[in-house]
Amino acid sequence: MTETYEDVAKLLRHTAQRFSKSYGLDHEESFSQANLLFMSAYDSYDPRMSAFTTWLVNVVWNGLKNHYRKNTAEDQGRYRYRRNTARSRTTTFDVEKLEREVSEDASFVIILVIDPPIDIRLATKTTKFGKIRTDSLTKAIMEYLRDIGWSSDRIQNSFTEIQESLSAD
Repeated sequence: MTETYEDVAKLLRHTAQRFSKSYGLDHEESFSQANLLFMSAYDSYDPRMSAFTTWLVNVVWNGLKNHYRKNTAEDQGRYRYRRNTARSRTTTFDVEKLEREVSEDASFVIILVIDPPIDIRLATKTTKFGKIRTDSLTKAIMEYLRDIGWSSDRIQNSFTEIQESLSAD
């Protein structure tokens, strides 16, 4: 193999930047982790399988996902959310009023939509502009809620309640 770190440093930075932008994470931390993952990609590369750059991007992207999933679960608690951040976001409706009008379950779902934890962000797909796709976010939130023990009926009732409350305004 003829590629050296200098040959792929820009690709590493670009991949870390795309990953960070897609998931709303710190670019420098992602780039540091990408540099570590370079060594793993270099050691595990098989030229019969693909070009090194293709292999590198896949190893780095998947390695960053695994790194953030692991660190989020250990450091912050797997199912934590931040209310104060969610309320500081600009919205076209009054989030606090909406939260007062709906049940506790529906309020929790609203917080997950406004400020999704890393588990949900990592499970979503984004547009080419880095915005989370609505259908992908809904699916990721439903899976997240099932993972923490919510029944399908409880999930559906919460989404229906939110939709009805938004339609009433």
